[in-house]
Amino acid sequence: MGNQTSKTTPGPNAKAIFQTMLMSDLHLEFSQQVIPKFPVVASILILAGDIGRPDLPSLQKFLLVQCQRFEHIFYVAGNHCFYEGEYETRLQQLQELNNLHPHIHFLHNQSYLLPFNVRILGTTLWSHVSEEKASAIGVLLNDYHHIWTRGEKLEGDATIQTRRLITVDDTNRWHAQQHAWLLEEISKARKNREHVVIITHHAPSRHHTLPKYNVDLDIDDAFVNDHDADCVDPVRLWMYGHTHASTDLIIKSTRVVSNQLGYAHETTGFRPNLRITLYDDGAYYEKEYVTANFEQLFFSIMLRSSPILLLIFHIIGSVDQEARLIGTHIVYRHGDRTPIFAYSTSSVSASFWHNGFGQLTRRGQLQHIRLGQHLRQRYSRLLNTTYVASELYVRSSDSDRALMSAYSNLVGLYPISKDKLKEKILSNLSNQDEWPELLPWQPIPVHTVPASEDYIMGVSQCPYFFELVEQIQSGEQVRNISNDFQEFFRHLSNWTGSEVNNLFDAWILADAILIEALYNVSGSWADTMTLAKLEQIVGLSFYYLFDSPDTNRLIAGPLIADIWSNIQNLITNQSRGYKTKIYSGHDASIVAVLSFFDANYFHHPPYCATLLFDLYYLPANNSYALKIEYLNSSDSFAGYAIQPPPCSEAMCSIDVLRPWLENRLPKQDMKTECMPRKSSSSMAGIGFNKMYQIDVILISFVFILFPTGSLN
Repeated sequence: MGNQTSKTTPGPNAKAIFQTMLMSDLHLEFSQQVIPKFPVVASILILAGDIGRPDLPSLQKFLLVQCQRFEHIFYVAGNHCFYEGEYETRLQQLQELNNLHPHIHFLHNQSYLLPFNVRILGTTLWSHVSEEKASAIGVLLNDYHHIWTRGEKLEGDATIQTRRLITVDDTNRWHAQQHAWLLEEISKARKNREHVVIITHHAPSRHHTLPKYNVDLDIDDAFVNDHDADCVDPVRLWMYGHTHASTDLIIKSTRVVSNQLGYAHETTGFRPNLRITLYDDGAYYEKEYVTANFEQLFFSIMLRSSPILLLIFHIIGSVDQEARLIGTHIVYRHGDRTPIFAYSTSSVSASFWHNGFGQLTRRGQLQHIRLGQHLRQRYSRLLNTTYVASELYVRSSDSDRALMSAYSNLVGLYPISKDKLKEKILSNLSNQDEWPELLPWQPIPVHTVPASEDYIMGVSQCPYFFELVEQIQSGEQVRNISNDFQEFFRHLSNWTGSEVNNLFDAWILADAILIEALYNVSGSWADTMTLAKLEQIVGLSFYYLFDSPDTNRLIAGPLIADIWSNIQNLITNQSRGYKTKIYSGHDASIVAVLSFFDANYFHHPPYCATLLFDLYYLPANNSYALKIEYLNSSDSFAGYAIQPPPCSEAMCSIDVLRPWLENRLPKQDMKTECMPRKSSSSMAGIGFNKMYQIDVILISFVFILFPTGSLN
């Protein structure tokens, strides 16, 4: 091959030796993800990771369809392939994809030789995280909260299989192994005079490969590597994904390309008809099958026929007929928190946790800063860059973790540019009437009311709700589930020193144990199987608690009514309508709203889980529509569209939604709605402080769900 330099134009006698299509980050694990139709313009399809999860049918279906269209499909794993599972198990499932069809080639530290001496090298190439950024990335990046790995513990003479979350040390080790393999394969290819094409998920270089917000957050090490030195002969082409920013550049003598779809709300530069061709003289050629640009189209039509200009101007005018976002309502759960309490046999007490029980952690603060940055990016055209009181209103439950989450979120939502930071930003505060422009923070009010008066973010004093909880707990569905778990409950009682008789008892303990496991301080008995069952118990408990129309109406009703009131104000152009209302709450708030719209499922909303109620104006028919999305991950920010029951599509007409919604919302004031229904009940007028008059099981349940009279 010689020492070739990449060039864009092939010579007159050059021969094409390799031609492929490329795409990544399709994220088929999200059921609402829409994949653009793409033509077949090459015989090879390269998938540079994060296509889907191997434990879900969507990935296999996609691959089998493409097998009928392409002769070869080369595929490497992305980080999301391993989410909600064990690294080792998922890797095996990915390798088994090769058995689906002979056209599929999943590559994990593996190579494939094509005609004309083209060598394909495939691996994930996890990024190397520097020591100074390891702490922040370990907190901020969801990989370290949603991917597990196997481990072992010695207990006496026995070796016990355990499961733990991956760490930065794990991904750095994988990076070192995979990079060493790549270097060895490149060396072999050089000796064999082969043309090398590399497929990785993480980027090989940090030059022009990252969206700006990842750099601003100082988490670039989680997405890119510093392997520019490897971009030399015989490496002709290096394709990657992961950054959600498509690129096409030359690094040294190697063409570095990505073609990433990303999440539904993102603009990544994805090209569904991208084709890449390599030639034997070292040139590459790219052709995109797209229409002429607008300027060319305009002048060519203008020269031909003036009547068609009317069509052009009609097309231009039609842009104004598109849906226009005029308001949003954001409901989110607080960030990572400490346990609410310690069970009898726990090895850690309140003093172990920074600020004690039930408090937002540093991890939780950073999670919400990142969510705030995402919201800034998503709503940049709706919100001013500085706080304007008439366009934003923030409401929080009266709990420390929800209030601190709201303030942390606002740091990300209203950031101060890095280049404005100075060493002595507070040096000039002599003018008491002007806010110092260089101060890296904007004071923004967060509103709350005492828990005893709060129906929007909690249930306050609501005896009827607690009556319903008792009924659900003793109902047939929960009793049957509890019976199925009896053997596990006996073990749980022994492990924790706590009495566990039913689903809700186990739920209380699960909350503490799962958090301890997240911080690697749980007992050795909290192995993979135990943690999986506890996660299942939490999901079942939330589901059945709010599956009742009465419970989800009492919890979600006042919150949705408040959102609905602001929507009406925006539609009627009243000055008291806010462009953005934010509600900082708890997991029960999220589940109750999902249940209200018949969209809940067996799960526990993760920290920072977010519901978005976007209000659009439709100029075409002078009407309004609401689109609801659920972001159910702490860092991916990919939304699931929620289709309300009366609507035929996710973009739901306000006129269609109005009668259904008004029929479902509480009909009376909440004090009346919450009056007890039991005729002989002694619960009349009961509040949270008197809940101890109810049976012990319900006391414990209320303690975990309503620790301060508001939602957990």
